[in-house]
Amino acid sequence: MGLDRLWAGWRSPYLREATDERRLAGECLFCALAAADPDEAFVVASSERVFVVLNAYPYTSGHVMVAPRRHEGDLEALPAEEAAALMHMTQRAPASPGTCTCMCCHAGTPTRTS
Repeated sequence: MGLDRLWAGWRSPYLREATDERRLAGECLFCALAAADPDEAFVVASSERVFVVLNAYPYTSGHVMVAPRRHEGDLEALPAEEAAALMHMTQRAPASPGTCTCMCCHAGTPTRTS
């Protein structure tokens, strides 16, 4: 798949606005989602340590994000138990209601700051 397929220019205004608002408020997107009502935040699966949320502005249908409940900016900094829970939920995420079969897995740098 080429980058032309991943580019979703229509998302740019939303991302710029949402990022600026959260940065000014000192708010972390994932912490806000973890604290929100699961139905309002579009949480499709959760456990004690992690949760799965539908992406509000996805690149493709069914795009989900898996995140730890505890604020952490670096994947490498997660304790082994949390990292294992994150991977376990990532494996289960495609089977969550309302999502599609996973075509790829991207473990990108989160937008959190420590």
